[in-house]
Amino acid sequence: MDPITCGYCGSRVGVTASDLPLSFRQDPAAGPRKPQFVIVGSGLLLHQCVIPGDDGVMVDPLTYSKAVHQAQGMVATQAGCSMSHALALMMNTADTTDTSMDEVAEEIRAHRVTYDAPS
Repeated sequence: MDPITCGYCGSRVGVTASDLPLSFRQDPAAGPRKPQFVIVGSGLLLHQCVIPGDDGVMVDPLTYSKAVHQAQGMVATQAGCSMSHALALMMNTADTTDTSMDEVAEEIRAHRVTYDAPS
């Protein structure tokens, strides 16, 4: 599975299917500690960094290509699921087929891979 890129510090974070579902949050400054950004997978801390600046604006913490985001919307529509579940389905496909998220997205966008809604 491809690593994800932190939108705050640019670090690459390795993620496996066993880390799903991912959660992320902003922890506010407390005393001398600056605001933190945290990525957690399966209850384990995967990444933590200081949020630069103090504007309080949340950025997209999981940076993928436009093709991946477009395919994510297609999967959500096809499978009748949330965007986060669609991303998890795509990540699982990438992991089980040992391909990149961009390759999975290309297959989805070309209609060679589809995700059917549960019946």
